Amino acid sequence: CLRVEYQAIGTVYRWVKPLQAEYWLSRYLKSPFLTKAAGSLVTWALDVLNRWRRMGRVSAGACEDLESADERFDELWTRAKDRYRIAGDRSARSLNWRYTACPGIQYRFYALQGRDGQRLSAYLVYSLEAEKVTIVDLFGEHPQAAAIAELLLRFAARLRTEGRHSVELAYFGNAAFEKRLQRLGFFRREKRQTLV
Repeated sequence: CLRVEYQAIGTVYRWVKPLQAEYWLSRYLKSPFLTKAAGSLVTWALDVLNRWRRMGRVSAGACEDLESADERFDELWTRAKDRYRIAGDRSARSLNWRYTACPGIQYRFYALQGRDGQRLSAYLVYSLEAEKVTIVDLFGEHPQAAAIAELLLRFAARLRTEGRHSVELAYFGNAAFEKRLQRLGFFRREKRQTLV
């Protein structure tokens, strides 16, 4: 690709947050009993850590799981788009075309309401594949907004109670956001892709 004089602009890394330790430990421990016991203990610790990370945060409104984007997504896009240096159209129409009407993959929206209970503060779009969840889109009022961290923590807590093994996302961009992902319990995988 680079031979035809394309220029690399950056690297996309995959970030994963383990949710059920038993699944991950089964790769390393031979004993099913030990795997289950240690997995339960580590999963409990992960849950406590997730709750601790949420402590002291300004509580936002409720979260909603949605099949499609509505007019609140338009309002968030209009309010926030100028705060991003690069962002594709995230109007409800565009999101529904990209995700709701996508054949072959079922995407859902998980949205965090503001404290007023009306406007959205942040949302993510995800897909389910067995016990793994993949976040394919993430947007909030501001790229470094606390609402995005709150949304990710609440989403992880919900997935853990559902018994999902992990949640992952691909990210290219600001190193400060990568540090935030690390603080939220995500680990960067070595698997990467170069953008040209």
